[in-house]
Amino acid sequence: MLKCKTREELLGLAYGHLDRKEEEKVSLGDLMCMADELTPSEIENVRSDFVRIDRSELGYIAKQDYIEYYIAQLADVGEDEFRIFVEAVLNSSHWREGQLVKHNCLTMGNEQAKADAERELLEQMQEQQRMEDAMKVDKERKGSEKRINMVARGEGSMVEWAPLEPRKTNLSHGRFKARMMVLGHFSKRHTTQKAASSWNRR
Repeated sequence: MLKCKTREELLGLAYGHLDRKEEEKVSLGDLMCMADELTPSEIENVRSDFVRIDRSELGYIAKQDYIEYYIAQLADVGEDEFRIFVEAVLNSSHWREGQLVKHNCLTMGNEQAKADAERELLEQMQEQQRMEDAMKVDKERKGSEKRINMVARGEGSMVEWAPLEPRKTNLSHGRFKARMMVLGHFSKRHTTQKAASSWNRR
């Protein structure tokens, strides 16, 4: 039955199971069924997940937020593992109201847990931004190396050179800088003929 559905549809089913009151709202108590036992550590883990998913700080988890959160969290897993996660949610049992009250699972309770979860979420966002910046720099570096190799082989034009940083000086200065980079890296590989045709073209 689950194999014919998209990931969004599967998470919709999981959300429907969590939303036991069918209000299109999943409370902290509803989400607590994700905990195998109501131990302090598992309770705090579920509280942290609740804070991460409730990005709008509504005090409950909206369906779309739930779907988007787990689509992102499970983006790297295969279809079989994804279905196993959904099946685990569908097979989970809600804790009785008395148990939730006893273990203080109906409210956020521990404000430190919320603060820790928010800090962790911020750190994750910062780390993701650092990774994106590093990938951008690496892409630009590889592009510059490719251009240098092309010029060294006499296959590229210095006029087409794009420096890593935005050009703030005039065109002739940019060409001179590019020439210096090529000379520094590839002077031993240049022949007299290529040097003459490349450097003395103008």
